Formats: sequence, structure tokens, C-alpha cells
Amino acid sequence: MAEHVELFCLLNKHNYDGLLLHLCAPQLYRTVPLDAILGNMSTAHLQDKLSQLGLDEQLLNSMDLVDRYILVASVLKEVKLVNLMILFKYYTSVHVRQHNLEYSGGATEYLHLSNKRLNPHPSIPPLETCYDVLLDPYHYQKLELERTALHESKRGDYKHTQYVIQRLILLGETDRAVQLLLETNISNDNYYSDAIKACLVSTIRSTSAAQSTIKLVATNLIANERVWEGVQLLCLISKGLDACKYLTSYGQWQDAVWLAKSILSETESVDVLKKWCHHLTTLGDWYSALLAYISIGHFESAVEILLDKQEPVLGWLLVNSCDEYDIQIDRQVKERLKRALRETFECCDTDLVSLLFSI
Repeated sequence: MAEHVELFCLLNKHNYDGLLLHLCAPQLYRTVPLDAILGNMSTAHLQDKLSQLGLDEQLLNSMDLVDRYILVASVLKEVKLVNLMILFKYYTSVHVRQHNLEYSGGATEYLHLSNKRLNPHPSIPPLETCYDVLLDPYHYQKLELERTALHESKRGDYKHTQYVIQRLILLGETDRAVQLLLETNISNDNYYSDAIKACLVSTIRSTSAAQSTIKLVATNLIANERVWEGVQLLCLISKGLDACKYLTSYGQWQDAVWLAKSILSETESVDVLKKWCHHLTTLGDWYSALLAYISIGHFESAVEILLDKQEPVLGWLLVNSCDEYDIQIDRQVKERLKRALRETFECCDTDLVSLLFSI
């Protein structure tokens, strides 16, 4: 869009942050002229361009806070903020519904639904599948089952079939995995091992002795770098969390996250994802860590990442959204945010920080 390109040419990073804050914060939009925020810059041409892009006062004032952020971010092509707020809106809606269920005595019903792979939040429109591992557990499991079914429909050789079998076992679809194992041609060198594996999968029991034996074999396989074979065995005896720990110890973080989101309980999955977030930050991939923290409801950690990366405006938008939903953010984090905002807009004559935190 030509208007958007021209708009960007007018702005440096500081002015862009000021514009974003002006459009998103109702308390600034109504009381502080844009030129007071952007300093000496002439804003008449900028205001014309904003009108051409569809950001008029009537429309902005008609929207709730988070939808306003999403619209402004979309028009300004602020992809980071778009994704941040879409995830925030979804997971706060989930959080509110879970809280209401617990308050009304429906917590048992919620656990039953989540354990049976039934959608616990059918009234909430799901995230788009492009969010992949950031989806909630139900929709992610559903997506992975669909992907595995697609792989199965297109399998053409033994190696591809083994990949499908591995996925089916990990996802708990053991009956179908056994069927595919028994399809191995008798002339195949792996016929005997596949037949034995089919017997194991179909007859496995959850007795203490059986679990101990299988876990011992699994750990030996993993120690000898046959990681996925060991992981499959651990999943067969409901030791998915142990499997995730082994995968992370071998640096296979993406696989560990996939497994956690696919089969673990919500509590166990969050534990794995928290460690993944820390791993991402050590790699410098702060944006992925930011979105992952949002997806598990760790909003304060997300704010701290934004402050660490000198993104106080995005940090304020997230904190303000949390306030809107009565999500508590530590006072020290808010004080740190105030200091960062004052440093960012120290040239502005108006005390923006006081206005931003006035409501």
C-alpha cells in the first residue's frame, strides 16, 4: 500500500513508537495532540495519511481496547503487536472461561473434556492454524492428528510408513499403529522386529513390573542414541514428561515441545514450554519466547522480555491489556516500565507516563 510506505518514510523509530502509543491509548488520543508527542515534526501530512488508512477517531473509539490495538497494529503493519494481541485476546478469553467454570463448580467437567480430546471452549473462535505450536492443547492435538492422517494417506515406502507409525504411537493412536506394523512385508528385513513391536504395543500393561522393565529398556535405547525408539516406549507407558526431558537433554527442543503439546496434561505441558521459553531467550529468539509466554499465560514474563529488548511501548500495551482483564502484573515490573517510557519520551513536554497510568 503506497500510503503505508510513504507513512513509514516520515517516521524514525522514536516517532513511530509515539504514533503507535497515540493511536492505541485512548487517554492520549483524546487529550494530547500528536505533534506534542512527536516533537518538532509536522503532523498535518501524517494525519491525512492516517485518515486514508482508515484510522479515524470514530472507528477507534467504537472498539474495545484489545481490538483497537489489533486494528492499529494491522494498519501500521506492526506484525509483532498483531500476533501478540491476537494471542493475548484468545488466551485471556480461555482464562476467563476456565475461571468461570471453576467458580460455578465446573472444574471437573473442564478436566474431563481436556482429557477426552473434546474442545473445552467451543464458544471461543479458535486461533488460525498458522500459530501452530502456540495453539491451545485441544486444537494442536487435533491439528497433529490431521497432519498424521495426511502423511498416512501419502505414504509410499517403508521409511515413510515408519514415520507415520512413530507419530501414531506418540499420539496414543496405538490400534492404527499396530495395523501398520503388521502390514510390513514378510520379505522385509524388519518384518520380525516390526511384528515384535506390534505385539508389544498391543499387549502392553500398566503394571509396576512392566513399566519398570520398559522404562529401563527405553533409557538404555536413549543412552545409546536411539532416542526416538526410547521415546516411543516411554510414551507407551504414559511417561511423556520423561520423554520430553530426554529430548531436551539431547537439544531436540522443537520435538520436545511438539510432544508436550500433543500428549501431556496442561500442567506438564506448561512446565516444558516454560523451559523452552528460557532456552529461546538464551538463543536470542526473544520474539518466539514472547509469544510462547503469552500462550501459557505468563504475561508478566512477556512484559519483562519487551523491557529487556527496549520495547517499552509494546510493554505498556500488554500491561494495559492485562489491567483491562484484571490480570495482575508485579508493581516492580510496572515501575521499570514507567522508567523506560520516561526515557523513551524524555523530549516530550507532556508527562505521558502519568497519563498512561492514570486509568
